[in-house]
Amino acid sequence: WHYQVFTTTQNKPVAQLILEAKVPQSDPIYTSFPDERPSLSFYSNHLVIPIEVSQLPQLWYDSDSIYLLIDDETRKELPLTDAKLVGSVDNWLLIKKMVNQ
Repeated sequence: WHYQVFTTTQNKPVAQLILEAKVPQSDPIYTSFPDERPSLSFYSNHLVIPIEVSQLPQLWYDSDSIYLLIDDETRKELPLTDAKLVGSVDNWLLIKKMVNQ
């Protein structure tokens, strides 16, 4: 975790965002951040899975229940239908897929 001290994104505010959103443990959170962030998963009490940005649209389309933790620039590039902004901190957005029922 020591290397994470020198990263541009602080984990605790982002983890707090995830905690406040009360993301169910059964719902995965995928992030556009390229590296695994063990401290983010620890502080948020939720596994946050890094994934290539190019894979996000298909993953979004194939999933019934999914959360994305992505930066604002990535959000502008992705065609996410049925997306609801759950919250944001710094340049990070927590987005949930809303399935019509």
